[in-house]
Amino acid sequence: MSLDLDSALAELYQAPHATFVAERKRLAGELKAAGDKAGATAMGKRTRPNISAWVVNQLWWHARDAFSALLTAAERLREGDLTASAAHREALAKLRSRAAAILSDAGNAATEGTLRRVAQTLSALAASATWEPDAPGMLTEDRDPPGFDAAMLAPAVAGEGASDAQRVVALTEAAKKKAKAVAAAAVRARAADEFPPVDPPEEQEEEEEEEEEEDEEDEEKELVEREEELPAETPLAPDPKELAAQLKAAKATLTEREAAADDLREKLAAAKEAITEARRIVDALQAQLDD
Repeated sequence: MSLDLDSALAELYQAPHATFVAERKRLAGELKAAGDKAGATAMGKRTRPNISAWVVNQLWWHARDAFSALLTAAERLREGDLTASAAHREALAKLRSRAAAILSDAGNAATEGTLRRVAQTLSALAASATWEPDAPGMLTEDRDPPGFDAAMLAPAVAGEGASDAQRVVALTEAAKKKAKAVAAAAVRARAADEFPPVDPPEEQEEEEEEEEEEDEEDEEKELVEREEELPAETPLAPDPKELAAQLKAAKATLTEREAAADDLREKLAAAKEAITEARRIVDALQAQLDD
């Protein structure tokens, strides 16, 4: 049976992070050989996820029970069922543990920063109840954690017991406006329930800087690997018309690669801005706790 695009994508996003580009190239070749040129083109444009998004994808493919339990608990919280808080915490803890194992098995360090980003993306998916615009198990980047309104999952969860349904560290405008109104005890209780102790500021900053450097290296590798996928240069034909056609194709390829490079750089810049904003909000919340 010939390979179709959906099956190829499912295979690609379950591949090891280190071999993503090689698998993308192989699957694109198989689709092209099967006569699906459009599918091959779409496959070739798929971007390798960063390491934390890749881990969340693996959790979807290989820890579906715990993932489904998290989504089910989030749905119950949205409906105002406060008894689902324990199930929500338990599912998130199981997924975090599996994430650490997945990282270790793949030869990657299960750093606190990576696991924190995994937990935040899981929380964002649970709160929003959707993977869109990506397909399930096919994230390419982290999801921003929900704001405090989204973290509470429903107006019915506010008030008594609300701390059990909150999310920590919001990047949305709604979270910014409500940050001063959040009770310090609620923030501390939620952090203690769902997130491990935070490293000292100096260690946390050093760890985040190392992760930023790793992300930059991944982006650079992605650019290099995409360039390596380009077909080898062929001898120029003496026919002027053929030369012109080759020149036109080469320019089109160059334009596409430059656009891809610009897109990657924009994503990297946006990620750095998000980190800066997250640090600002954490500092603000910490200041409220210290007052």
